[in-house]
Amino acid sequence: MTGESIHVPSIIRGELVRLVPAEPRMAAPFVAWLNEPDTAHLIGRVSYPIALAAEEEWVRRKSRVSWEDGVWLAIEAIDGPQPILIGAVELRDLSAEARRGDVGILIGDPAYRGGGYGTEAMRLLCRIAFQEMDLQRIELNTSEFNTRAVRSYEKVGFVVEGRQRRRAHVGGRYYDVILMGLLREEFRDA
Repeated sequence: MTGESIHVPSIIRGELVRLVPAEPRMAAPFVAWLNEPDTAHLIGRVSYPIALAAEEEWVRRKSRVSWEDGVWLAIEAIDGPQPILIGAVELRDLSAEARRGDVGILIGDPAYRGGGYGTEAMRLLCRIAFQEMDLQRIELNTSEFNTRAVRSYEKVGFVVEGRQRRRAHVGGRYYDVILMGLLREEFRDA
């Protein structure tokens, strides 16, 4: 199945957000968010400048959807008159044989953190993974200090499966990384 494409609807709509294919024109907000130290800290990476051209190329590469490339979609808030780009969600490191994948999410716009947007985006991505792709397991990891993310993942059905002690070094400190998993039958699709 390597290289085989994955059918993903062009727009996946929820009540608060919709997931849409990312386009290079969306790169500028991502650069701004990723260059912001608080956002870099939340996703557990060192803050260093990212150039617009590099991010445009990243978005171009991530627009391919296949078992090899994964699924990377932009998150747009739809609770106002016009959709607003607020982040991205990704299903990566896919194994067609084991029917598993790894997920990641970024709510880049701080105004949309803590309002249920990320939880709904993750739920929509998990629905694609389980219903469209027939996955059996999804996993993720997050830094221990990101307690809001852990609660959000638990609302979707993710379970803490382990902890890697002092695995992350962010902002001059070491943090544990929490490993979480979600089995198809544990998915909370509501």
